Amino acid sequence: MKRALSVLLALAACRANPPAQSGAQGPRRELEFLGASRFPLHELEAAVDTDLGEVADRKSPKSAVDDAAYALVEFYRARGFPDCTVEYELVEVTPAHLRARFTIVEGVQTLLAGIELVGNARFDRAELLAAAGFSDEPRPYVESELAHVADALAAHYLSKGYLDVRVTEPQVELDDSHEHARATIRVEEGACYRLA
Repeated sequence: MKRALSVLLALAACRANPPAQSGAQGPRRELEFLGASRFPLHELEAAVDTDLGEVADRKSPKSAVDDAAYALVEFYRARGFPDCTVEYELVEVTPAHLRARFTIVEGVQTLLAGIELVGNARFDRAELLAAAGFSDEPRPYVESELAHVADALAAHYLSKGYLDVRVTEPQVELDDSHEHARATIRVEEGACYRLA
């Protein structure tokens, strides 16, 4: 009985004294995302949350909103919208309220239609793409992912003894509509070294 009473008292104390919030409480936010049609509002809000959550700690709220606009551009680029642009307007700033308007020009989603490998004689294309975690399935074109493909190709060659391998940065061509991209990666394999 005493134990049950102790548990109830402990639970009541937790409800009466919630854990302290770390950091300063920021202003209430009112955000507009004009031109955004491809992603739900909660995803756009999540994309800017970190930058706008720091607004109370910054000397200039404008810098936080500027960083949030850049975060939106990166959000779209990571989903295959390389031509996305974002402009913003800081409508109202008070210690209790932040109102910002983001005007988004999404552009079209670009699909990576293929990767051409040039200079790979020792390993076939399918093996190299698999080593890089890619396939021939169309996927959204994300520039940073292609840079990782080049790094993965070089790592694959190095693991097989090709210590002089050189892999170029991907050269990307977009079609006129920007709906499809093709990438070319050049490989200079060099000699294979083996322990004797």
